[in-house]
Amino acid sequence: MKAKSGFRLEVSGHVWEFFSLTKSTYQKKFGRASAGIADGDARTVHFSADQLTIRLIIHELIHVLVFESNTASSNLSAEQMEEAICDIVANNFSQLLNWAMIIYDKLK
Repeated sequence: MKAKSGFRLEVSGHVWEFFSLTKSTYQKKFGRASAGIADGDARTVHFSADQLTIRLIIHELIHVLVFESNTASSNLSAEQMEEAICDIVANNFSQLLNWAMIIYDKLK
């Protein structure tokens, strides 16, 4: 599958860039342990094109939302972090699927 160039999408008030890479390019850059990776500092998300699914996109979008909430840099207990992530997902539930469909349609 051919890689798709990146495209930008505003998520949680910030512009993120999403990329679909060929399997070999993705594995060279990020290894074989994952099929998607979000980089909060660069505000980019890369996917291995051969494994691109709505589920994977939603998974990476949750990483994006956690990064944008600054929860990961907080000194929270495991229970507080769990509550924060549940709130993030609940507060963005309908938008998560919408964003995921847009990303899937652009990158597939």
